[in-house]
Amino acid sequence: MKSLCYGLLALGLALLGKLPASEAQVVALNLAAAQEPSSDEPRQIFRLQIEPAAATGPALKYPLLPPIFDQTIGNAATLYYRAELTLIQNGGDKLGKQAFDWLEMPIAEMPRAEVVAWLPGIAQILEEVRTAARRDHCDWDLPLKGNADLFSVRLQEVQEMRNFARLLSIQARMQMLDGDFAAASQSLQTGFAMARHVNEVPLVIAGLVGTAKAAFMVQRILELVEQPGSPNLYWSLTALPTPLVDLRPGLEFEVSSTVYTTFPFLRDPEKVERTPEQWQALLEAMVGKLIDWGAFAPAIGNESKNQATVARTVLAGLALKGYPRAREHLEKKGFSAERIAGMSVGQAIAISVADLHDEYRDEVLKRQQLSPWETYQKAGESARRLSPASEIIPVVSFLLPPFENVLMAQYRLDAKIAELRLIEAIRQYAATHDRTLPKQLSDITEVPVPTNPLTGREYPYRLDGSTAFIEIPAPRGFTNRDYGKRYELTIRPGTKTQTNP
Repeated sequence: MKSLCYGLLALGLALLGKLPASEAQVVALNLAAAQEPSSDEPRQIFRLQIEPAAATGPALKYPLLPPIFDQTIGNAATLYYRAELTLIQNGGDKLGKQAFDWLEMPIAEMPRAEVVAWLPGIAQILEEVRTAARRDHCDWDLPLKGNADLFSVRLQEVQEMRNFARLLSIQARMQMLDGDFAAASQSLQTGFAMARHVNEVPLVIAGLVGTAKAAFMVQRILELVEQPGSPNLYWSLTALPTPLVDLRPGLEFEVSSTVYTTFPFLRDPEKVERTPEQWQALLEAMVGKLIDWGAFAPAIGNESKNQATVARTVLAGLALKGYPRAREHLEKKGFSAERIAGMSVGQAIAISVADLHDEYRDEVLKRQQLSPWETYQKAGESARRLSPASEIIPVVSFLLPPFENVLMAQYRLDAKIAELRLIEAIRQYAATHDRTLPKQLSDITEVPVPTNPLTGREYPYRLDGSTAFIEIPAPRGFTNRDYGKRYELTIRPGTKTQTNP
């Protein structure tokens, strides 16, 4: 494959080839397609010993995004480039690998003395990232709009930012272990703002990288709630925008422009008059590109020395099988028998391909405006309707991202934040009820109890002795094995309840 493409397999390979296991897992799970369930057991179980903590005073004492008064006018991208250069000059991959290894350890098991000695070596890098994250916009100035070859656009600068999230995570962990929660809040601000800046590249892959970076910061908050003296971040979490990383602009850009900029003749196949030979040449060129990008692999290898001949042969097979479907489509569309009879095979197929693209595009644009639970009431239907087998030429299914799974990445991140809000609500309850956990969520009156954004319903909750269980079932169309979670909460013994920290 000569260029990066957004077919599911190719995207997965591109990402998984660049990211270590734990980071790749975040992105890969975001893109995982629904499968038949093999077990009701949730994929992840989190056992947390939490610290009871009352609301902070003031409520937003520890903001999780840079406040407006801390932001400055300017383009963050230039500063991120500077930070990347500094990182490379200081052995970026080696630093990132060291941070990654420490992040694989539970926070309490990190070698503190070694980490303390290591942190000054990354201080300049993190200061540049901190400054960048407080700029009021981020323009990466990439050649996207109107580009007829979007797959040639490389996002190396976005991929390199994965190391920043690791370094920030180590810094935040040490700040939490030292009880410096104000400084930890600053590190979290930087990480969340950086994730949103990455997403200002209007491409799905950039948004997915942004959600992965934000998920790093969410994981740090999950560690924070177990730290002695940790403040309650309920209102700070509530103040985060929803969605935190909005994948819809990138999704809209790709589904609206990728096919038409790559194959402009599909914009008006009904109106433009072309000879049968011209339609044949356009379709052969399109099939040739798809072959080059691997759309027909492994059925067609890379051994052929005459791509034009291969493309012509493949197109002939596709047309032989697909032309009757194209005629049927034109009849349903209202074309007269005379008009269909006078139309070349190539034009009929082009109209069918273009119409399927428009149908899929509109399906994406309408569905992405729905709430998460509304979107997943019919999860998987579009994927079942749109597959290489459903197309005469697999243009849409290969070039465009699977929108339900892309949106799932956005929804899962927001769902994690809602789960943290619920844990913080329980911590507030425990702080004002003699260090006890609520028998049911309706007992919590201190703050509004969040609902599950993936279902629109209250979280399943039960108290068994001194342990509270929060079940996070997979949304409809997905399995507990892939997306289910359970939190098991107990009060850490022998700790002091935090009152208005």
